[in-house]
Amino acid sequence: MRTATGPSLGLALDIPVHPAMAVELSYTRQEGALDYDSRGSVTKLTDMSVNFWQIGVVRGLTSGKVRPFVTTALGATYFSPSESTVDLEEETYNISSMTKFSLMIGAGFKAYFGKTEKIGLRASIKTFPTLYNTEGGLWFGGGGASVGVSGNAIWQWEAAAGLTVKFGG
Repeated sequence: MRTATGPSLGLALDIPVHPAMAVELSYTRQEGALDYDSRGSVTKLTDMSVNFWQIGVVRGLTSGKVRPFVTTALGATYFSPSESTVDLEEETYNISSMTKFSLMIGAGFKAYFGKTEKIGLRASIKTFPTLYNTEGGLWFGGGGASVGVSGNAIWQWEAAAGLTVKFGG
């Protein structure tokens, strides 16, 4: 199984906590399809939207009119197929929406225009690993403590550009 790419739309709200750092709340929705890939033969099973809700930090690297940044976040990914059943190789399968824990790592820049630097362009590249079939453990003993995590991830990438508007001082 794989998800086919499609257009996406998103919104981010940055709340400054330091001159070079902000807490960011973001939402991105991508339209696409759920495909079955069998030995190079791809069959579309259903349309599907993928929704990312994230909370994280944006760290500016320099100041000025063009401001590069790095960002990271934690959140959830909601997969929403348009059909509740799909037919594949003469079998019918039930599918449903699901929400999974996800991460986000990215980099980009904000370029502001004019003397007031209130309006500008924001561009970024991000990856969203969504975890599934994941398990973890925390162990304590006489020799110390240990943490273990194992599982799989669905990796999705985004290249985005849009308008940024700064409110306040």
